Amino acid sequence: RLADYLITPERYSEWSSQLPSSTDLETKFAERQAELAQAYKVYQDTKAEQGLLDFSDLISLPIRIIEQDIEIKEKWRSKFDYILVDEYQDTNYAQDRLVELITGKQGNLMVVGDDDQAIYQFRGADLSNILEYAKSIDPDKLIVLDQNYRSNQDILDYAHRLISFNDPDRLEAILG
Repeated sequence: RLADYLITPERYSEWSSQLPSSTDLETKFAERQAELAQAYKVYQDTKAEQGLLDFSDLISLPIRIIEQDIEIKEKWRSKFDYILVDEYQDTNYAQDRLVELITGKQGNLMVVGDDDQAIYQFRGADLSNILEYAKSIDPDKLIVLDQNYRSNQDILDYAHRLISFNDPDRLEAILG
């Protein structure tokens, strides 16, 4: 999960070393975080020594390269006229950052997603990505798909009644 937020082992170790330890509870927490930081470093070092990558590396390494090299950033920004990201509600911080780096602030980006179908938070998905995107775009460019061809109206009404318990944080409630 740390890698999904682009937090390096060094940064996490530094953070954990600054945790307060005035009470027994704080001390135990600080010790656990220091142990996690060490395990994270060993994991990253082992992958590097063996020439291996995990899924997070497939996102974080291009980010690091694009952030450090303006020529590469411009190359990738000019490579695509349009970018479409499907299931945007299931993207994590690093994936959102990569999309931002490739498209730029004014890029030709189209995202598709349904905040009511965001089910991958346990895997690091960050629902705020789609919520912030919806707030940041021109309302005239927001297309709401409100036709359902899979379910009858009774099922849709029951589902809506249940999902509305998540208001006021749903896009439907936010955007009216």
